[in-house]
Amino acid sequence: MNVSSDCLRWFQFRRSGLAKPFSTPESAAGALSGIQAQILSAAGIALWNRSRKLTWRGCETRLFSKRSLVKLWGQRGTLHLYPSNDWPLIHGALSGRGTWQERLLERRGGDIAAWREKVRQVAEILRSRQTIGRRGLRETGLELDEYDLSSWGGIFADLVRLGEACHAGSEGNEGLFASRAAWLPNLVWNPPTREEANVEILRRYLAAYGPSRLRDFAYWRGVSVGEARTWLERFEPGTVVPITLSEEPDGEPLLALYNDVEDVMKPVPKRGEWPVRLLGRFDPLLLACRDKKPLINSAFYHRVWKKAGHIEATVLMDGRIAGTWRYRREVSGLVVEVFPFVPFRPAICAAISERAIGIAAFFGLPFGRIDFKNGEDPGS
Repeated sequence: MNVSSDCLRWFQFRRSGLAKPFSTPESAAGALSGIQAQILSAAGIALWNRSRKLTWRGCETRLFSKRSLVKLWGQRGTLHLYPSNDWPLIHGALSGRGTWQERLLERRGGDIAAWREKVRQVAEILRSRQTIGRRGLRETGLELDEYDLSSWGGIFADLVRLGEACHAGSEGNEGLFASRAAWLPNLVWNPPTREEANVEILRRYLAAYGPSRLRDFAYWRGVSVGEARTWLERFEPGTVVPITLSEEPDGEPLLALYNDVEDVMKPVPKRGEWPVRLLGRFDPLLLACRDKKPLINSAFYHRVWKKAGHIEATVLMDGRIAGTWRYRREVSGLVVEVFPFVPFRPAICAAISERAIGIAAFFGLPFGRIDFKNGEDPGS
């Protein structure tokens, strides 16, 4: 079977919730196996793009009051939002390996046993206090250096990876962490094995981002292709089928779920008839593939993927990246600046303006204005 890159993009656009939104933010986060949340407001925009009538306040309510979403360190060692019911699945998928801190200690010849004892002590303190931040942990008298309390993770990242804790909002400028038992007392804690969990994660990935090559999944998941292949081999025969990309007839086949093949082959809208979208920074669609050629003209790659792993907010037109954008708050309201790769037609500008008004409403702000700029974003 052959599929064009247009069919590929249209399938991914629809399955990732950008054509027809998911019924809830939780179902969006579950179908996509997490929404990257290194920048929480960007995760909110990703969910706004994929669900109905979500607001920033509603996003915070789901995270910290209703607790139907949970913020954890997940794939690639980065923060993600997941449906709370998926916490055991994510824990299982990441189990079976030492934590990042343990691997670092192992390379440096450090005392892993002493580190694990320190983590155990902090876990015990957290369970008794239910929530704690870095300030409270300093006051316990434990021998913790600043690296142990790093905002990038430190000991809290290990507690999250071990299923002991999750992010619990903030108190002033300090982030808090909560004991799982206190935060979600009714959560059934039944983590699957690493292999079982990752087979399910691979199935979800192909359903949302397929047809895709195994190396793309390995890149997204943060594992070797060899390990990813062992999970693929667990599928029943015929569940996953190879598909050839029309533009690369001699290239490596893509993988698709057999039940999705008919959907993959559906007709693609004409140019200019795709929904226009403003994706936030680190959007899931941009993180899902290692090969970016289907998404962007290589001449503009450097304007989106920056140093230190930063990914700009983007304008999606006809399923491809056509520019970048950013916002700021002013007295008049939300101001949006758009940086097209090439000038947009008036109809596209109107569609982008409508989405920008929606983002202002998401944040609960009046809409100030939108400016279409020439050239590269000087602040990126």
